[in-house]
Amino acid sequence: MKQFERKTLAFVMLLSIFTSCSDDDDNSNTVISVDDAAELVAASMAVATYGAVSNMDYVSDQIVDILDCDESESEIRSDTETSNNGEITVSYTISESYSLACSGGEETISYNFSADQTTTSNPLDTDHSINGDWLITGAEATSTELIYNGSYSRGGEWTYNNEDNHTDTTNTSFVYNNVKANKDDGIIFDGTSTFLLDGMSTVYEPYNYEGNIVFQENNICIATFSTGEQYEIDLNTGEVTPL
Repeated sequence: MKQFERKTLAFVMLLSIFTSCSDDDDNSNTVISVDDAAELVAASMAVATYGAVSNMDYVSDQIVDILDCDESESEIRSDTETSNNGEITVSYTISESYSLACSGGEETISYNFSADQTTTSNPLDTDHSINGDWLITGAEATSTELIYNGSYSRGGEWTYNNEDNHTDTTNTSFVYNNVKANKDDGIIFDGTSTFLLDGMSTVYEPYNYEGNIVFQENNICIATFSTGEQYEIDLNTGEVTPL
């Protein structure tokens, strides 16, 4: 699958970022740095790491076109995919339900989902649970954009296999407010969100971070932590750039 090949290539790059961040830190009972927290926030959002934007893309690619007014569907999907070089394997099972309500010429999708996702690779293994509950307006044929409101959370283990071989257990949650995406290609261009990140580790003290996100054009967003640090996040690859 060409889409998966692009995802796994980006995932390889992202895994190297995670590993380098971990190795550079002083693991003597300190909390993770804000830089590392930003990487975890990005991983819960990016397409490459099967984050929230990947689920949003599924709405625009699939759900919008299969529902009629007042119709509802539910399903369970499972898949396992491996990169061409065999170094990364991603497995997931997702249970989802969605329905379409029509009123006054407007169409609104209700989308609820939960998923289990594991990633196996040399530098990093993950085992995550994912939950989302969204209302999506703009499904009518005359609209050119979809608008997402609702919550998303992702939590579980990150096992770093190189050097210190430590495990972090984190939970990242978001509340999305009027996040707008083009209906034809799913590219986000506007909206806001808040985020909360908390976790514990075999080498770090318990930690928590919070902040807000402003979505910009071309699947780019700016994450601002409550402590003032800002980061640009590429929602396609998960790449994080301090500002």
